[in-house]
Amino acid sequence: MDREEKRYQEIGFTVRTIMDAVKNGFIAFDKKIIEGFFPSPPPDEIVESILNLIEKGSETKAIQAIANFIVPDAATRERRKKITSAFVSGLTGQEPDAITVDLDEIDAYREADAAYAEAIGERQYELYTSKGRRPVVTEEGLADAAWAKYKETGDAEALIDALSRVELKEFETEGVPSFAQRYTSGQLQFYGLQDDLQLANFREAAGNQNLTPIFNFGIASTFLAGMDAGRIANVQDKLMRAGFLQPGSYVPGVVGAVGVGNEDNTIEALEASFSYFNTKPEYALDVNDLREINELSGGEEGVFLGFMRNYFEEIVEEVSIRDINPIITAPTLIAQANPEFLKFNVNQTVRDTIGANPSIRDYEVIYNWASGEIEKLSAAYAESQKVYEQARVDVAAQAHQDRVAGTEEEYYLLPPAMSDDDVSAAFATGLDEFVYNYFKPMLDQGKEDQAYQQGLGVAIASLSK
Repeated sequence: MDREEKRYQEIGFTVRTIMDAVKNGFIAFDKKIIEGFFPSPPPDEIVESILNLIEKGSETKAIQAIANFIVPDAATRERRKKITSAFVSGLTGQEPDAITVDLDEIDAYREADAAYAEAIGERQYELYTSKGRRPVVTEEGLADAAWAKYKETGDAEALIDALSRVELKEFETEGVPSFAQRYTSGQLQFYGLQDDLQLANFREAAGNQNLTPIFNFGIASTFLAGMDAGRIANVQDKLMRAGFLQPGSYVPGVVGAVGVGNEDNTIEALEASFSYFNTKPEYALDVNDLREINELSGGEEGVFLGFMRNYFEEIVEEVSIRDINPIITAPTLIAQANPEFLKFNVNQTVRDTIGANPSIRDYEVIYNWASGEIEKLSAAYAESQKVYEQARVDVAAQAHQDRVAGTEEEYYLLPPAMSDDDVSAAFATGLDEFVYNYFKPMLDQGKEDQAYQQGLGVAIASLSK
């Protein structure tokens, strides 16, 4: 029992003591005697409830009346129960834990108000109650509130989070099951999971038998059907940023024909992304939540597809090209230089420089440098490919933003990416420079000796004349 509860228990005990004094004829009863113990003067029915509790020890209606009077409206339901139990404990002499506090319908409505307001947002709640409506304290009421908020915001993840906290009774509809019902009944196959065994293994690994992937096989071809060009372009941009769609491989806002020659790149990117998400439990949903969405949507296929689209657009933003593209995600592998290749290039470069083969010591020094240089150039090549791939996405994303804003440039510049020829040319140039600098002292000394010999020859010739 905390300090506030203890205070309410002491108030109850003091009121009981006063009432005992009245009962025994020591003082005359006057309601003003106990008014100072309460936030406001208690009405007659509260005084009567207090007397009933003192006489009978416990009465549900009396406890309900007192709870609604003494406890602040801002207190939570659990807090109201504890404070009421403490006060009644002081009145009756019972232990607080032995007192059952059943708050009345008014309190239930008050709590429902708060839950409903949180579910649909304060502004929508004010509009709702301004029309004389009352929230219903049921799972269905909270689900309806979450659905109303989703229809306004389109936030699929917020809807799933809200529905995970409610449980609707399973419903039945007559006639042929809608697409959404088939979807949640296990009658579909999914991208990335080739058969029922893989789906069973997926659920087993996730530790949740109710977990189901989102994107059923075959939906990619019509997933964007009916979307306006602007939204299609946004989806393509998200696919491109995530690494599923190559920059420059699609026309923004346009999805090509299916089944005519090669498949459209956008549709193939959707299929790749669906396979990616379907095999990761963190993107799967509980089948009960999907059934609730199906019920809330009235089983309308278009509404359910709209939810899937919204959910996809939200989760695809959580992926980047660095998660998908093997050029970026895979570790950098650098092959060691071929010894015969190095031997030929070292000997040839030395001969071209000094006119003779290198000594064993000189060969080892130059060979070791050349081997390390090839490794550095190979690493630089791999890094340039990563930078280039990321730059292609960044520049294409910037072009999309500019297109939406009406400020698209005529062209955009990309950083250079090294080619195999660049690596070969850089190695050849570097080897020439290293060998030249390595033998430069000897070359300089040779030039001096040659100059000396030429000068001496000129002097001797002049003396002989």
